[in-house]
Amino acid sequence: MQQFSIDALKEMPWWGDFQIAMGDTHHWRIGTLSIWVEGREGEWRVHHARGSEPLDEHAQHTINDGTPTAAASIDIGVSGRAHDLQVVPLLADRDVVARPETTTMVIQQDTTAFFVTTPLFVALRTPEGRTLLELPTYRPSDTWFGDTIEGELCYASRVAAYTSLTRMTHVAARVATKVSVRNLLPGNLTLERLRIPTPNLSLYVDDLNNFWTQDITITVGNDEPPHIRIDAGPPSQAVAPRMVCGPRIEGAGNILVRAFSRLLG
Repeated sequence: MQQFSIDALKEMPWWGDFQIAMGDTHHWRIGTLSIWVEGREGEWRVHHARGSEPLDEHAQHTINDGTPTAAASIDIGVSGRAHDLQVVPLLADRDVVARPETTTMVIQQDTTAFFVTTPLFVALRTPEGRTLLELPTYRPSDTWFGDTIEGELCYASRVAAYTSLTRMTHVAARVATKVSVRNLLPGNLTLERLRIPTPNLSLYVDDLNNFWTQDITITVGNDEPPHIRIDAGPPSQAVAPRMVCGPRIEGAGNILVRAFSRLLG
């Protein structure tokens, strides 16, 4: 089971532990995603709707401020009286493919850093950690990365990868990753796409309530497929980061080797 930091779940603006009184409706707006949860006898009634702007800046939680007029609805049965609920941020459940603003060249024997943001997912869970529902704050389109044999289904980001942190937009519903591309080839490397292995990364939050993952480094050489290294420590660019949760996929071993055999496009 994915491990969560108890300290990181405390006193956050929209995520963590909530108590929902019978008859109350709690509303969360995280990026484009809106979730309404009604406390009922023997069930949660959940409504959800989502917009189309990947850089939506909303991040709020309110109580009894209205109910949706047009949203998908689902009833989730629970034993006894629904009361305690965890709202938990997560990384995407597939790798995310991002493009630089323009085709970028990494010169021979050099390293270029990129800053990429990927959409946050949100899970509704019981205090014991059972998942009731999981939703993306923004649903990226699907894309196939790699060839017909070794390729995989990924998400395609609508937000560019930037070579400067100051040009990256950090909003509550997206997670930032620093990706360093190291070119050991005898010639220059033309980079059109980057694949971020989000299920293999841990999620952090900093003192500004910004989300981050560990830094990753992709090394490209002559004699072997691109090699990825996920830093063991916290993100280097974050201010006093705390871990929120570990990766969805741990100890992947040979699976990682196969999945990362084609990281660049």
